Amino acid sequence: MQFGKLISCICLFAALCILMHPVAAATQPDEATSLYNLAEIKLSQGEFEQALYYFDQALAANTSMMENAGTIIYVYSDKAGALIQLERYDEVISTADKGLAIDNTYPVLWNNKGVALYKLGKSQDAVNAYDKAIVKATSIKGSLNKTAGETDSLVDSLPKYLTNKGDALYDMGRYQDAIAAYTKALNEDQGYTRATDGLARAQQKSSAISPVMIIAVIALIVVGCGVAYYVLKKKPSGDSAAEKKGKKK
Repeated sequence: MQFGKLISCICLFAALCILMHPVAAATQPDEATSLYNLAEIKLSQGEFEQALYYFDQALAANTSMMENAGTIIYVYSDKAGALIQLERYDEVISTADKGLAIDNTYPVLWNNKGVALYKLGKSQDAVNAYDKAIVKATSIKGSLNKTAGETDSLVDSLPKYLTNKGDALYDMGRYQDAIAAYTKALNEDQGYTRATDGLARAQQKSSAISPVMIIAVIALIVVGCGVAYYVLKKKPSGDSAAEKKGKKK
C-alpha cells in the first residue's frame, strides 16, 4: 500500500514538472535579448566597444523572438549609436541601412544615418536623411492621443532631428533654410539650447550677408555702366565706311 502511494506521488511530481517547464522557459529572455540587455548596460556605462561586441553577439544569435516582438530594430539603432560614439561612420550607415531594410519608418535610424553622413561631409545627403526622420516622427506625433496625454520618446526627439538638419544646412551656407529648421525645433521645445544657439548663429550670418550682397549689386551696376559707356563710345557716329569712300571720290 505504501509502495503504491510512493509511485503515485512520483508520477504526480513528474507530471507537474512537465507542465511547469514551458511556463518557466517562457519567462526567461531568449539569448539574443539577454545579449542585447548586456549591450545596453555597457552603452549606459560609456563602454562603447563592449556594447558593440554584445550588439554583434545579439545579432548573431537566434533573433526570431525579437523579430516577432518587433524589438530587433532597437539592436540596430543602438548599435549605430555606439558606432557614432566610436566615430566609425561608414559602419553607422551600413548598420542603419540594415535596420531600415527591416523597418524604414523608425526615425532614430534615419537620424543616425544623417549624423554619419554629416560627419563624413555629405551635408545634403544628411539633410535628406534628417528629413526622413522628421517626417516619420511627425507622423507618430499625429497618431498620438493628445487628450489622453499620450507621449512617445520618438516624438520627444523631434527637436533634435530638426536641429541636426539646421546644422547641416548652416554648414552648406543655406542660412535662411537653417533658420527655418531651428525655428521649427524651438516650436517643438522652446528650451532646446542647441536650437537656440544654432538660430542665433544662422541669423548673424544671414544679416552679415546683406551688406555684402548690396555691395556686390552696386559693383555689378558700376561695371555694367562702364561696359555700356565703352561700347557707346567706340560705336561709329558718322558716315559709314562706304559713304566715306564715296565722298573721297
